[in-house]
Amino acid sequence: MTTPEPTVRAGRLADAPALHALWVQAFRGSTLPFTVHADPRSVAWLAEVLGRQPPAVGVLDAGGHLSGAFEGALVDRDWHLAHVAVRADTRGQGLGRRLLAGFEGWGRDRGASTFSLHVVEAKPDVAAWYARHGYRVEGRRVHLLLDVPGTAARAATFALAQPALDQALASVSARGFGRLAAWRGEQRLEVGLLGDDACRLLDPGDLSVEEAVAELRALFAGSRSRLVLVGQPREPRVDGVLESWPALRMQKQADDLR
Repeated sequence: MTTPEPTVRAGRLADAPALHALWVQAFRGSTLPFTVHADPRSVAWLAEVLGRQPPAVGVLDAGGHLSGAFEGALVDRDWHLAHVAVRADTRGQGLGRRLLAGFEGWGRDRGASTFSLHVVEAKPDVAAWYARHGYRVEGRRVHLLLDVPGTAARAATFALAQPALDQALASVSARGFGRLAAWRGEQRLEVGLLGDDACRLLDPGDLSVEEAVAELRALFAGSRSRLVLVGQPREPRVDGVLESWPALRMQKQADDLR
């Protein structure tokens, strides 16, 4: 029997388990700890993502089998490739090109003027592949995993509202990820909770990254052991770095689409 030609379609709720397995396979050993997908309960989070309109996840479907997938996010008019992967047993079949074409087609349909992605510097062959498809390096980002000491070096000056914290923890219990904000007067820090042991800085507001790190360590001392920073332009001047993944930000103009 001939295997059907894989085609890109919008992800469906039923794809959540296979999609989670794909992300874990693709990012284990590198950037998996920086994402919600490190927690097995995030299958429920993926089901929510797959239910969004317009669709954010495109999958390569070959006769009902998920061979690869991408996730995009539109920020202003930039269509960002948040995740992309092909199943290990389907590599070398040109599926990456199909996924990239599907990603760019979705972005064009959404009116994007630029297309962007991050490639970890430890994979220069991947950066070269994107360069052959018209992407150019336009900046550098650093993904960092920091420790959260069990005892705070100083008292927190921001505060977490207990109802918001309870709601975020309930979300973690149900889907591996929760979101909440800490406040100091009108100043706001947006935080994500990843699984049971990590917090992630989502938005430092008008604070420096160094001050935001100090506040989060004070807020979560004794309850979280790791702090995730994603997409920082440089390493903050702080100690306790557990892992560091420098990445290139690459971009392509919509006018350069072939």
